[in-house]
Amino acid sequence: MAKNNNTPVSFWLSLPLPDLVAWIKASNAIVEKENAERQRARQSIKQAHRRK
Repeated sequence: MAKNNNTPVSFWLSLPLPDLVAWIKASNAIVEKENAERQRARQSIKQAHRRK
């Protein structure tokens, strides 16, 4: 999470546990969305290359 949010680990360690869990869930959702977008972009590139 520190890598994805450019936030020091000390910040995450200082959060109360319920807040940390909420941040983790939100971060995971963002990562999943980004991964899906990258996958769609790769698929589009592959399809474009096949058409040539």
